Order: sequence, then structure tokens, then C-alpha cells
Amino acid sequence: MYTNEITSIPSEIGLLAGLQRLDLNGNQITSIPSEIGLLTGLEELDLSGNQITSIPSEIGLLTGLEDLYLDYNEITSIPSEIGLLTGLEDLTLYNNQITLIPSEIGLLTGLEDLSLGKFIILSCLILFEFMLLFVCLMLV
Repeated sequence: MYTNEITSIPSEIGLLAGLQRLDLNGNQITSIPSEIGLLTGLEELDLSGNQITSIPSEIGLLTGLEDLYLDYNEITSIPSEIGLLTGLEDLTLYNNQITLIPSEIGLLTGLEDLSLGKFIILSCLILFEFMLLFVCLMLV
């Protein structure tokens, strides 16, 4: 259902308990319903190329998620619950309006690809601390 004119994700999406892949990239979606957290079997979520402004904290309930694509949106912040996605391997967040990276992103020890380019970071110190934490985790 990518590259359509879909403007919203219905809350009933949470009823699709067996869903493993959800691709809604290239639409006009502005928000992610909290019911997304009910999709516990989800392995890949692609919401890139929309107009999403925030990520609900329920994203942290998707513990089986391996790939999360949120690039080319209007996202301004990342919830700290992102750190609960320890099975995450690929996270793309570039081309958003993000100003702060939560320290919990350092808990994503299974991450293989992290794309953060082309957004504004409020504090270079926070990015430096994240990088330092990441290097320390790699040495353990």
C-alpha cells in the first residue's frame, strides 16, 4: 500500500496480530496510532515518505521488529522507548526534523545500520555521548 494517498492508519490495524511486514511508505500519513504497539509479530515497519510528526511510545512494544524505516517525514523527536527494540537491525531516521537523540538509542545492541543523516541535532554533546556509549558497548 505504498505510494497512494492514504492519510491515516486506522486504529483497527492493531487487530492484525499476525502481521509481519507493514509497508505504507510514500503516502500522506500524519500520525501513527498507539494500536501499532499491538502488532507484536511485526518484523518490518516502513512508514518512510509520509508526513508523520511523532512516534508513539507504544513503538517500544514491537520487540520483534528488525527493520524500522521512518525517513522523509516531519518527526521532531524519538521516544525513549526506542531503546526497547533490542532486536532492531536497521533504523532509518534521516530527512526529519529531529533535534535530540535519546540516550536509550545506545541500548540497540543488535543494530547493524543506523541512518541519521540530514537532520538538526540540538546538542553535538549528546551525539558525542551516544557515539562514545556505542563504542564502549562494542568493546564489551
